[in-house]
Amino acid sequence: FLGDLKAQRDNQLPGCTDGEILIPSDPRNPDCNKPSLVDGSPTKLDLRTENLDIDGNWDGTYSGSVYLYVPMRRGGRFLYALDVSDVNNPSFMWKKGCFESGGTITCDTSYEELGETWGNIRNAVIDDGTTDGKQVLVFGAGYDPDAEDYMPVEDDNRTMGRGILFVDPTTGDVLDKITQAEDNRLVYAFTGELVLVDSDPLDTRKRVDRIYAADTGGNLWVFIKTPPDLLGVIPELPSSWTWTVKHLAQLGGSNANARKFLYGPNVVTAGASCKGSNPFDFAVLIGSGDREHPLDIRVYNYGVDGATGPEPGLFPSATSINDRFYMVKEKIDDNDSTVRGLPLTEDNLTDLRTISYTADNASDILVASQGWMLPLLSQEKVVGNAATLGGVTTFATSQPPATDINRSTCEGNLGTARVYVVDYCSGEGLSDSTDDPEGRYEIVPGGGLMPPPTAFVVDIDGQTVAGFAIGPRAYGVPDTGKSRKSQRACWYKEID
Repeated sequence: FLGDLKAQRDNQLPGCTDGEILIPSDPRNPDCNKPSLVDGSPTKLDLRTENLDIDGNWDGTYSGSVYLYVPMRRGGRFLYALDVSDVNNPSFMWKKGCFESGGTITCDTSYEELGETWGNIRNAVIDDGTTDGKQVLVFGAGYDPDAEDYMPVEDDNRTMGRGILFVDPTTGDVLDKITQAEDNRLVYAFTGELVLVDSDPLDTRKRVDRIYAADTGGNLWVFIKTPPDLLGVIPELPSSWTWTVKHLAQLGGSNANARKFLYGPNVVTAGASCKGSNPFDFAVLIGSGDREHPLDIRVYNYGVDGATGPEPGLFPSATSINDRFYMVKEKIDDNDSTVRGLPLTEDNLTDLRTISYTADNASDILVASQGWMLPLLSQEKVVGNAATLGGVTTFATSQPPATDINRSTCEGNLGTARVYVVDYCSGEGLSDSTDDPEGRYEIVPGGGLMPPPTAFVVDIDGQTVAGFAIGPRAYGVPDTGKSRKSQRACWYKEID
């Protein structure tokens, strides 16, 4: 579909002559190309209003437009915008980003920091001093393949993806940006989905004033729309408010601590029972893991440093990375100069391996700390976003086979896939599986990479059922706080 639109616009068929849609199928071997046009998930912006008849009832028609925004992921450093108001006659609106032609890369104005467009594009309304506010697109600046595709990560070669962009939905022009050029603390790529929050519970207009994000260096960030004079009796108009950056947590490092966040955080409003004597506003939950190297087998260096073929030992395997799942407490009224001493580190969090939930002081330890961390098993990594519903958080992990896969044979060992079901506040296990003595996870037959969980609330025969769908499984969230699961029956037949 996008190819047809581009052909109409450029009067040519997309293909090998159009370098922008050719990417290496193996990033270590640029000679191995494949056509890759759309590899990301589209986002819809529906600006329609219902048309009313003379009696004030909806007449079945709409006024206004519906737009579709498509990131490319591995397909390139740009994104498309389409007008799909008439589903039978969609039209091309704009394409923005960075493009290569004849070995030269050129970028649209203010898109120089854009990497491969990985994270979902979010739409939001922010205050701009007007009654209706300003409709914008917000997204992370993307993935930096030159730095992230190799193991270990090449920190000295970071050139893109470091920050977030605010874009006009109809023109594609960059309205504002917070990248390394504006804040030199932003040194890693922002590949995951952003979480947009209106922190004022009395704001019926739902204007976004906080944006939560994570980067590939294991950092958590909060972008806050802040008036220029917090001490003034009458704050200036929102049109003059600026975005400030809070470095909430630094959970990565080097060597075994070189953790990556490739996915965005899950942000949960803290319940009264979770706050205790150490009140906070939001629980930020996220897991680390390099899904781009899912098997953790030895990575060879092709065409780099004079190498022309595989050289065992040139790069170490990523099996030494100690990945984790975290819950970090965030307070609206703190910043980098408060007594919490931001950014928080693992030293500020409770290691769940060190506490017993049956002990009398377990609750006091969790309340006093700034969150918790759950160290994963050897080589195990989180492979998607977490989701929380009814105080229950679920996420999926993957652990590669114990031995390297022989690429010359057709092996079916996809490693171990786990689905975790835990209490968001304490990290206590809520799974009814017997796979884990702590009750936090169950092992999924077949292994591989599970998709991210999707929370649902549905009505079945007049009864409200809430839970998570993840791959072929569904997990209920009953009032008891314990999870129940139903499993789809699957079968296959071998045919000679």
